[in-house]
Amino acid sequence: MRFNFSVASLVTLACSTLVAASPACKCLTKTDSTELVDAYARMIGAFNSEDAARYLTEDFRSHSQSINTFFNPFSPSDDYTFNRTSFEQAQLNQAGTPLEIVSTPVVDCTHISFVWTSTFGTGRKARGITILSTVQVDGQWRINHFDVEFNSLNWAYNMGQYYCLFGNAVGNATVCGAPPAAGKLF
Repeated sequence: MRFNFSVASLVTLACSTLVAASPACKCLTKTDSTELVDAYARMIGAFNSEDAARYLTEDFRSHSQSINTFFNPFSPSDDYTFNRTSFEQAQLNQAGTPLEIVSTPVVDCTHISFVWTSTFGTGRKARGITILSTVQVDGQWRINHFDVEFNSLNWAYNMGQYYCLFGNAVGNATVCGAPPAAGKLF
């Protein structure tokens, strides 16, 4: 029994560490991971429904405390941000925010992690990290969940919002300490 456990552990380690192309491993290949990272960047930067249909599972969910803060600063951090339908609607109803992948993606058997930057609006660079969780559906890798966190203050600034820091306005505002106004985050 101890031997079986050790062999199974080695096979699992080999599949997840080497990102083998073997169908027995059912792990992402480098090509698979590159395709999914590129699809993610397109869905954030210039959304199209075809990518969503091809790369997101039907039960897709995303989580981002950074985004949840925009919707409701007091939202519990364990709330999902989007399901597939709400993600597609949100992406269709906003201007694209191009992403530049700035790190080599780190690939586990079914997870991909990478760092990105986005510069838009007022031109402040926002840096973020995304972890894609994937599954195989009919032989094709799809994203069934992602976690994303980023510099939400720079993101808000780029969208024309502002915040007060030590009594000084950062962004499109001249007064801090006044009652909250439209566009003020905190």
